Amino acid sequence: MRRSLSLLACALLALPVSQAAGAEGETDSATPAKTPSTNALETRVTRLIEALGADTLKSRTDAERELLDIGPTALDHIPSPETLPTASIREGVRRIRIELERRKAIESLEPSIVTLRGRHPLSEVLAQIRRQTGNRFDVKASTEELAAPIDVDFNRTPFWKALDDVAAKAGLRYATETSELALEKRPSKATRADEEVVDYPGAFRLATTKGMLRPLIGADDKRLLRGAVRIAAEPRLRPLFLHYAARNIHIRSSEGHEYAPFTSAAKYELPLAEGSWLELTFDVVVPADTLPDTVHVEGTIGAYTAAGTEEFVFSDLLAKGVSRRKAGVTVRLQQVKFEPQEDGTRTAQVEMSVVYDVGGPAFESHRTWIYFNGTWLSGKGGVRIAKDPGLNATHQMDGGIVVEYGFSGLKDDPSTYRFHYAAPTLLIDQPLHFSLRHVPVERLKPAVMDK
Repeated sequence: MRRSLSLLACALLALPVSQAAGAEGETDSATPAKTPSTNALETRVTRLIEALGADTLKSRTDAERELLDIGPTALDHIPSPETLPTASIREGVRRIRIELERRKAIESLEPSIVTLRGRHPLSEVLAQIRRQTGNRFDVKASTEELAAPIDVDFNRTPFWKALDDVAAKAGLRYATETSELALEKRPSKATRADEEVVDYPGAFRLATTKGMLRPLIGADDKRLLRGAVRIAAEPRLRPLFLHYAARNIHIRSSEGHEYAPFTSAAKYELPLAEGSWLELTFDVVVPADTLPDTVHVEGTIGAYTAAGTEEFVFSDLLAKGVSRRKAGVTVRLQQVKFEPQEDGTRTAQVEMSVVYDVGGPAFESHRTWIYFNGTWLSGKGGVRIAKDPGLNATHQMDGGIVVEYGFSGLKDDPSTYRFHYAAPTLLIDQPLHFSLRHVPVERLKPAVMDK
């Protein structure tokens, strides 16, 4: 045992940080420079992995618990289980990796943060927000407007709050005619009625401007209050759909009167793509003798989100049935067929499956996102090779698919290629609790109501 542990220590210390990061243990990116803190963490993780093969159960249990206590930062220094020398260490590392990858995926749903202080050109502030959060967004502004300085004071400020603050100071607003997140110049004729009431549940932004009272046909003593709430996730996230029940959205007047939903049994499922806006509407019945000037809109919306995207790498493309697992997803390379072409190149037909632990009706009705996971080959020197357009879905199952991708124009020996697949590792149904306070209510003018 002592000799095997010594060999393990040597093997772990010889691994580059990049190799410890992936399920296959390979990446196209350069290995980052190590700092004293990363060296210390790597040494600690190496020691604890050795202890997973200790003679006593207590030592093994203590080592596993301590690795879990380190958290997801330990993943960069934990190698693939297949590279480890003993069954007990391999099994322990598998359990630890799955749990830490699950935590990492959940943490990815937390709001990203911005830290920046001082007076800077608008373009620099926006660039810092993009860099620090990983969120992509467009800004429709002139060169002069982007060069104008603004004052910011962000100290671990959530993305949406930071972006709202910048928009207010720079005279910008969110564009409504684009499907992706974009800022544009606020029109000079904008009025107070255009101001939004905003809340930030998690990494989402919910906003509304006003509710509108309308006549309720066949009920002269009642009115219909209709409102709309725009919701968006941080663009870096991959929300699949939102779901909510009318009874879970509560509309109250500022005086405390609660209004019943127009259709209390209604339930909704709405697809939401990453980087896009979605509008939710609500209708409640208001007695004509308690018409409010403002209302509070509160409730809970479920956001079904694909979280924790990780890269799965397969090196030996001539091997069949090789599986990689991270957190709640298993990717299996079924087979790869290389075919020579008349021009001296080859094509490759890659058949693979991806299966999630969580399936069910919600997954089945919104599975199309799975076809848009990142897929590519890498060749000599890490050159990235894009897949051919289209795909062939050969089989669907609860929580997964079997799919074929094609690659063409391959000039090198099949042994030089690697297959890469980037997929979210967990499907999480995240409750979003929100509160929009003092939303203005507008009454339609009698002439309009009579139409």
